[in-house]
Amino acid sequence: MASSAKKQKVQDSKCIREFQTWWTEKYGMISKGDKAVCVLCSGTVVCRTSSVKRHFETNHKFVSQKSEPEQKELIASAMKDRNKQSTSMIKYVGKNCRTSAASYSAANVIARHSKPFQEGEFLKEAWLACAPLLFDDFDNKDKIIQRIKDTPLSRNTIKERILKLAGNVTDQQKIDINSAPFISLCLDESTDVTKSARLTVFARYCVENVIKEELIAITSLLTTTKGTDICTAVKNSLAEKEIDLKKIVSVTTDGAPSMVGKKNGFISLFQTNVGHSILEFHCIIHQQALCAKSGLISLYNVMAVVTKIVNLISSQALNKRKFDALLDEVNSVYNGLMMYNNVRWLSRGNVLQRFVDCLEEIRLFLQNEGKIEQYPQLLDVMWLSKLMFFTDICQHFNELNVKLQGTNKTIIVMIDLIRAFDAKLHVFRNDIITRNYKYFPNLKKKSTI
Repeated sequence: MASSAKKQKVQDSKCIREFQTWWTEKYGMISKGDKAVCVLCSGTVVCRTSSVKRHFETNHKFVSQKSEPEQKELIASAMKDRNKQSTSMIKYVGKNCRTSAASYSAANVIARHSKPFQEGEFLKEAWLACAPLLFDDFDNKDKIIQRIKDTPLSRNTIKERILKLAGNVTDQQKIDINSAPFISLCLDESTDVTKSARLTVFARYCVENVIKEELIAITSLLTTTKGTDICTAVKNSLAEKEIDLKKIVSVTTDGAPSMVGKKNGFISLFQTNVGHSILEFHCIIHQQALCAKSGLISLYNVMAVVTKIVNLISSQALNKRKFDALLDEVNSVYNGLMMYNNVRWLSRGNVLQRFVDCLEEIRLFLQNEGKIEQYPQLLDVMWLSKLMFFTDICQHFNELNVKLQGTNKTIIVMIDLIRAFDAKLHVFRNDIITRNYKYFPNLKKKSTI
């Protein structure tokens, strides 16, 4: 008996709490979630007839005391005003949301391409110049142009948008990296074009069975680049991202003494701060670059001559202008030579290939300047053969280096690439012995001249 009474009470409660449509016409109430909202004062009331009626009669006596037709007319008028206001607000908010979203998209593109903040104003000017022509056959052309004018793309706006986007990315990164159970780091210290020492810190971690690789920080080493300086910079970078040092399980470095020194190297100092042993790896891409450099040391006299000639032509303004004019005169596809940079892994192969492609123009230029006798190697068949071979093999090393780079490259993928290249070296050797030169296009071209 008690159970049936309780069940009946629950059913009655459900009926009472449901919004009744007739409340709108009689009391001026509309539904909003589990509450009733008064269109006359925007107050909220519990979905119960007694509460709705009490609110109407207590708070709106000037309406409740009128006749029923007058009540309906006043409530209908209030409903109409509310709907009109809501529609206007939706349109206004919708318009602003779209223009704001457009400005965020523009800021994202500007940031990705490393363009100045004022490029937003240039984009807007370009859009406004193109819009009348692009949308000439559109009925709402004027509205489209007005929407473009309303899009905020000023310098300060783009700056704020980019800062917010960067902050959002940082927040997401913090959440992901702190939810990972283990973290691996990759460090690289190098000197940029301004001769400032820069340290980059990458992290690899797993979030919901997805492996991620993210740039944690790029910091400047203001004075020395010792192991202590690197260790301090790394700890500060990890602290900014609120990363727990206990989660660090491995570190990959470029193998420099400041990184792997037994006493004052970064690895030994960092392990002391972390409090547990860390797996240490030497970057396989650095190893490949060092291997290519040491394996071709017998041909470095070729590179020395090439570098000397390139510097003669490109480092002196007058010679550079004369050589550029010569290239233009012979309708060359190039507009100059490339300078060699020992830091950049791909530089050697690219410099050699450009030198070979412009070899005839280089000879002609040196002859016109009366300096061809200073470089007899350019007429030496054996030296030229070494040059062509060196260029071709460097291109193969460059291809391997590029394949090893990129995201989501595991040790399994890298080892497969190294083994495949090792097998290619045997093929290259047989190709040279048999004089087919299938894989040495520059050497083949030289042999047919």
